[in-house]
Amino acid sequence: GREIVVVGRTDVRNDESVADPFAEAMWRCAAFEDLGCEIVYFEGPQSAEEMQAFNGQIKHAYTMLAQVEKPGRKLLTAAQAADLGYDMSLHGLTML
Repeated sequence: GREIVVVGRTDVRNDESVADPFAEAMWRCAAFEDLGCEIVYFEGPQSAEEMQAFNGQIKHAYTMLAQVEKPGRKLLTAAQAADLGYDMSLHGLTML
């Protein structure tokens, strides 16, 4: 049979109207995990330190790094994402 996977995602990290977008993203992802999401992620981490902090906070859900190809942006390999604590890496436009 087919199974449903519940994913919690937020893009608040890039919301300039929020006082501390990273803290808000962390709060939301923790809430997603508490609500039972099996995979959680936030769009737009700004540094390796943010990625490590995120992965250190999430204890039971899988974490995902979503990357979108843009000119001048270096994407992390799956191995680099794993080194930062991610369980999976999504390259949204690679196959297009």
